[in-house]
Amino acid sequence: MDEKARRGISRRCFLRQGVIGLGVVTVGGSVILEPLKVFPAAAIPNATMAVMHNPALCIGCRRCEVACSTMREGASQPSRARIFIDRRYQESLWTDGQFVGETCRQCEDAPCLHACPAGAIKVDEKTKARYVDLKTCGGLGDCERACPFRMISIFSDERKAKKCDLCGGDPACVKQCPTTALRYVKWDPRYDDLD
Repeated sequence: MDEKARRGISRRCFLRQGVIGLGVVTVGGSVILEPLKVFPAAAIPNATMAVMHNPALCIGCRRCEVACSTMREGASQPSRARIFIDRRYQESLWTDGQFVGETCRQCEDAPCLHACPAGAIKVDEKTKARYVDLKTCGGLGDCERACPFRMISIFSDERKAKKCDLCGGDPACVKQCPTTALRYVKWDPRYDDLD
């Protein structure tokens, strides 16, 4: 048995395969990590209303998440809600362990709408809220990455984007809040800047 057959692979063959593999990873990675494309759109009307959360009143019961998921998904699954309640003990000394509700801000410039290559994010005629047209959505995730507040979710089982659409003007989460920590208020451009 000769030396090459005994070792299995030569140094030259190993290096050649390594360079080819690196090339495939580099080319494949550049395709996968393609920069986010932003598609221009006509002027977007501002939302007329928005759901706002007051952490000082929130008791963390998460009834809003249950109401949202029941209204939108037909089942009580808070993980699939379009509103998120989070207890932030460690975030800063100033939160004092308050519950913080994250809701879609219905942004003035709507980066999610501009990022969608399929044009699946549309503006509701009545409320001017941004919503996802599930028939058009391809679940690419560009809108999810474009949202500065991380308020768009793409569930792996459906591959469709989901976000708050204000329930057509009658938010289920607001109706179920026992402490009025959630309020349905007139939209204000400053909501885009809240952290």
